[in-house]
Amino acid sequence: MGYSDDGFPYVGAVPEKAGQFICAGFSGHGMPQIFLSAKAIAEMVTSGATAEEAGLPLPYWTTERWLQHKEHVSSQAWRAVVERQPVSAKL
Repeated sequence: MGYSDDGFPYVGAVPEKAGQFICAGFSGHGMPQIFLSAKAIAEMVTSGATAEEAGLPLPYWTTERWLQHKEHVSSQAWRAVVERQPVSAKL
């Protein structure tokens, strides 16, 4: 089984690559997540919807900052739970 670095798939428009989209990295048992992720990608391609408008969960969003970030959303979310602070949606 393959795993992404933070356990979440890469779904959405590829930053800096106009017209390119990705739907990959479902980390072994993540196969059931593919159906709604592919549906969101189809909506993004056909209507120009953003990841948020297409209903993708925040950890799936593929942004340049997210790709470059050393501590991904899952780490941030876990720390927020432990420290009882809100999770930033800026990634």
